[in-house]
Amino acid sequence: MGATVAVHILVGVFLLLNLNFIGAPHSERDEVEAIPARVVDEVAIREEQQRLAAEERRRQREETERLARLAQEREAEERRQAEIRRQKEEEARREAAEEAKRQAAAEARREAAEETRRKAEEAKREAAEEARRRAAEE
Repeated sequence: MGATVAVHILVGVFLLLNLNFIGAPHSERDEVEAIPARVVDEVAIREEQQRLAAEERRRQREETERLARLAQEREAEERRQAEIRRQKEEEARREAAEEAKRQAAAEARREAAEETRRKAEEAKREAAEEARRRAAEE
């Protein structure tokens, strides 16, 4: 953009100088062909457009890389959360299995105690009956 302004100023100065020499007598000198401002402007515009396009491509590439990094970070976080969930589920299953074992052991002890009590009562009853029978026999 600065180049465009400089070219315009240069062309303006050139035109002003030409106006000053119009009234003066022309001496024999070679005609200098001026570079049309339009051509210079087109070149400058084209260069600026190329620079802007390159800058836009660079920005798009950086944005794409940033989005890719974010996606990778998100995937890593999701994997980490899934692993944590899996570990918690495994821990819950293990604790449930241990609780089931404890309950089964407690139930077995209770049943064994009940069976022992029942056998003791039955033995006591049989002993009492045996004692009555003996007493009756005597």
